[in-house]
Amino acid sequence: MEKWTVHTGRGCPLRRSHVDTDQIIPAEFCKRITRTGYADALFAEWREQSDYPVSQPQYTGASILIASNEFGIGSSREHAVWALRDHGFVAVLATSFGDIFRANASRNGLLTAVIDTKEIASLWEVAERDPATAMTIDLPARTIRYDNLEIPFDIPEQLARRLLAGLDDIAETLQYDDSIRRYEAGRRRFLPRVSRRTTKFSARTEQLQPMKLMELLILARLHGAIDLATGTPAFPETSEQALEAAITALRGGFNQYSNSAGTAELRAQAARLHEADPETEITITAGATEGLNTVLTALVQPGDEVVVLDPYYESFSAAVAVAGGATRFLKLHPPEWKWREDELREVFGPRTRAVILNSPHNPTGRMFSVEELQQVTDLCATWNVTLISDEVYAAYAVRDGRRALPSEVAKDVTVATLRSMSKSHSISGWRIGWIHAEPALTRRFRLVHETLTACVATPLQLAAAADLRRESGISVSHLQILERNQLRLSKQLHAMGMAHQSAESRCYLYARLPDSQASDAIDISRSMIEGAGVATAPGPFFHSEPSEGRRYIRFSLNKSEDMITEAIARISAFI
Repeated sequence: MEKWTVHTGRGCPLRRSHVDTDQIIPAEFCKRITRTGYADALFAEWREQSDYPVSQPQYTGASILIASNEFGIGSSREHAVWALRDHGFVAVLATSFGDIFRANASRNGLLTAVIDTKEIASLWEVAERDPATAMTIDLPARTIRYDNLEIPFDIPEQLARRLLAGLDDIAETLQYDDSIRRYEAGRRRFLPRVSRRTTKFSARTEQLQPMKLMELLILARLHGAIDLATGTPAFPETSEQALEAAITALRGGFNQYSNSAGTAELRAQAARLHEADPETEITITAGATEGLNTVLTALVQPGDEVVVLDPYYESFSAAVAVAGGATRFLKLHPPEWKWREDELREVFGPRTRAVILNSPHNPTGRMFSVEELQQVTDLCATWNVTLISDEVYAAYAVRDGRRALPSEVAKDVTVATLRSMSKSHSISGWRIGWIHAEPALTRRFRLVHETLTACVATPLQLAAAADLRRESGISVSHLQILERNQLRLSKQLHAMGMAHQSAESRCYLYARLPDSQASDAIDISRSMIEGAGVATAPGPFFHSEPSEGRRYIRFSLNKSEDMITEAIARISAFI
């Protein structure tokens, strides 16, 4: 491997975030182990796209790839580095890299330099304005020079040392040949030559990934940004009565295990909302998330499929994977975010075990019509499929006679309804939810829930029951405030050229970036945090194919009027 010291070349801008190794080189091109012959496979799926720069003639011969954040994430395939080197790139600049990709790059003479987000944006602009601009990367000095400017970059010392010395894995090991030989000659012969301890994880957990929003949320906290990204409720405030009831229960000695199915008081209040039997049809869970995992664990066997709307809340597919099933996505088509009947029929079959419907829908805010829900329940009846109705946002629903909650439409089908007090009563940290289902299902759900959780926090159950009894959750007046939030934010988004579906609930707005905006949603969300102090949720985080969400951003509405006012002011000033 040649030594890496100073390189002068031209830059090629790649304005795409979270580029994984499968996008760098798709798996079908990784069937041989030679290190050359991959140039034509580099970014193969993007080559025909008009905004793909690497194929554009002005960037022919460019040797420095100017990427964005999280470049080279995903699988550990070394072919991704080979393809970049085979194309002629000797360096990649980004704000962050996948760790395995970065290590592979250093083994193959590819420099990976981390620089500031603003500097990346400046380099994009320079390379787009004048593709002939010369850029000099000085590894010993850790600097990049162009147009009489000089900016620093970071690279781990071990990777830099390997590049400067031109050492691949074998060459680096051979540096210690004498030491290895001395050690081998002196060690006791009867000791094992290799001692390795490994932990094997279940295949069900291989698909699990960290929360996609987490990186942006950390950045938002650093900048003191207003949170319009998450559904964490900032309105209405947690009631004083609920807090006092929790304190009273804690001090009253209710600090031990309670009935695994839930306290009698909370089950009674939950049952009242469903006109159900609290003894046989209600199971109190640690939020709707545990409720979903309980239901799927009870129902799904390896090889079973669970239908999930796309775009979707990422915990859905994770819960399906942990249960041992496979997610079958049903696409909602913009701009109205409706499924097509033929595609709906196609996702049902002999392997279908359940379908998850959340209405109001996250992230689009849609509330499905009675006719749409009837299409789903008819297929559930035909294929003997369980309908899992996620009604976490039921309190935000707009009732106009044409739309309903899935559980209200489901007749003659098996239904498991998930509810939670996290959003409706602003107690997301208490983890209070429940499952409503017929007795036969409830018996099995309770067995799984007892195994997973034992019981939900006893004093918080008692306080939650008191809050439900007072009916102190989201009221009509609260919904009116949320409607004002929606209208004001909607007006601001329209002024920015961001089209969106008229909201059918008061939880989210899912808006499309204007066609004139070149950057994708992840970059825009990051810029809004850093420049406007407002956090939003980028669309790629909600789509099974992230590229389908690159033009969309989700805005949360469950915030106070003051927060929405301040957010609008910051966005207006930023624009």
